[in-house]
Amino acid sequence: MRRIYVGKEAIFGLGYLNDVGFVVVKFDFQGNHIATKSLGLGYEMDFNLLENLKGSFNDHGDFFIAYGNSFLGMMVKLDAEMNLSSAIPIPAHGLDFYSLENSKFLITSGPLEGGFVVTDSELKTLWEKSFGSGTLDITRAIKVENGWEIWSIIGEYATNPISLKKIRFNGKSTRGQKTSVSGSLVF
Repeated sequence: MRRIYVGKEAIFGLGYLNDVGFVVVKFDFQGNHIATKSLGLGYEMDFNLLENLKGSFNDHGDFFIAYGNSFLGMMVKLDAEMNLSSAIPIPAHGLDFYSLENSKFLITSGPLEGGFVVTDSELKTLWEKSFGSGTLDITRAIKVENGWEIWSIIGEYATNPISLKKIRFNGKSTRGQKTSVSGSLVF
């Protein structure tokens, strides 16, 4: 298992199993195996794809899985019976994938964008913010609190300043909303 996610009613692991390929595995809270489901992403081990398997629960307890070879490029929903929805393209070169309140998602974008995208549950872009200057900037969310407060690492490869920032969004679903950035530490 590459990653473990603790939900309201079960624990899910994402990873790779020989002869099965890339999988999601469901456990109860005592660690007993409940089910294993192939994600249908092939049988050949791909370490980039393994690194880019990420999950997130929404506020209703639904489990979503994001994946991609270089970046997070697609998302599926896993229902209670371990059925996967059709894959939906992610509207950014995603690096991190988090659920926000009211069934919205936060996706941090990688090189060339260096920012955030907030989407609805169908991955329609509701809001986006770029911190990049087009010089291979990168943004990584390291913690999401209180629905809309994000601790993030923001950096620029060209000049190498890396900042740890707390970013607060007002939570509205419109483009151009105001964002406050505080708590900046430069490394």
